[in-house]
Amino acid sequence: MPYQAEYIWIDGTKPSPLVRSKTRIIANGKQPDIWGLRLALHLIRRIGSEPEDGRYQQIRREWQGKNIPLRFLFFFEFQALLDVLLSLPML
Repeated sequence: MPYQAEYIWIDGTKPSPLVRSKTRIIANGKQPDIWGLRLALHLIRRIGSEPEDGRYQQIRREWQGKNIPLRFLFFFEFQALLDVLLSLPML
């Protein structure tokens, strides 16, 4: 089954209100190698530049040390449940 891949940041184009992204239809069985490489490079730079994601630091500050490991467990489990529920229509 063909699928649609976005490539807006690969060629340096920035999103605008009129053009949010560019897409390319990729044939069945072909993988968008450049997209995977771009994502991997982005994550390597981001993970290497800070010890912990700023979003999680903010959540930790808001919770103020009250049962943080258990709260993170529920936080991530809730995200996993949403992932499953939101992906059901695609199956």
